[in-house]
Amino acid sequence: MAAGLDFIRICILTGARLWDTGDLDRGCAADLLRRRKELGAEHIKLFADVDKKHSVPFPGLDLETHIEWTEFYRADALIVSGRMTGDAPPLEKVRRAREVATRPILLGSGTTAENIADFLQYADGAIVGSSLKVDGVAENPVDVERVRRYLAAVKGVRRG
Repeated sequence: MAAGLDFIRICILTGARLWDTGDLDRGCAADLLRRRKELGAEHIKLFADVDKKHSVPFPGLDLETHIEWTEFYRADALIVSGRMTGDAPPLEKVRRAREVATRPILLGSGTTAENIADFLQYADGAIVGSSLKVDGVAENPVDVERVRRYLAAVKGVRRG
């Protein structure tokens, strides 16, 4: 509310995950929805990861169930990522998510000018970082030419 945001990204809205740091974390849906209502912030959209990068699901939590739970708790968009920062998810995973989800699908990692056309067959958008940086390295500054190539690839899909 204080920042005037239109949306927030939630790493684990539902379910439980074991992080690459060894920590087990659980979803925050009930607490978050109550707090959002208390603040009068229900207009702020929730973009929630499903099968979050840098983690593995609690045993028994498959992608389809995670999507169902995440939509039940009112996520406005679902984020599908690869295993680690900068890794693209398998295209098949994005296709499966599209088949199950009723909300927009966003890609949370790994899209490039070379693969975005394939992903946009199933996804509604992408969160892009590393692939637009000099040499594709997250810590580097933005490479304007990489941005141009990426946007040209997206425009090619959107026009077609």
